[in-house]
Amino acid sequence: MAVNDDSATGELVHGIQMLHRTLRHITHTGALTDGLGVAAFGVLNYIHRHEPARAGDIARWLGVGPAAMSRQVADLEACGSLERTTDPDDARAQLLTLTGLGRDRLRAAHAKRTQMMAKLLPDWDDDTTRAAARTITTLESVLREGILALIQREAAAAAEVDAT
Repeated sequence: MAVNDDSATGELVHGIQMLHRTLRHITHTGALTDGLGVAAFGVLNYIHRHEPARAGDIARWLGVGPAAMSRQVADLEACGSLERTTDPDDARAQLLTLTGLGRDRLRAAHAKRTQMMAKLLPDWDDDTTRAAARTITTLESVLREGILALIQREAAAAAEVDAT
């Protein structure tokens, strides 16, 4: 693909890259300093939405490896934001739940990030904001489904090669 690809997909790739850079810039300037890094926020948010949760499920959702997830869980447990319990259906597995402190930290971080976004988009009304949110949510969902399908196809192809 040419660097100056002006196809619709090329424009989308460029837009996503620029959005990613802008979000990283916002984070690095300290505008979102709320005591939770991006990774910790993602872990707590996943647990909040899927409580109780297994670390492996969170890692797959966030696209990180087991070692990185283990460090995040250990750090969040050490600071009192989550707790582990044994899975009653599988004694080898652990379930993660938020503590009261974890819920408070997540709520405060979400509020700070929401307020910052509102400050960065002062001319956007609710309809424009909701339309953007729907588009981003749809894009994320389609890309996630696509990457999961690609991973499954590649795993199946590798298994087929191994079987021969």
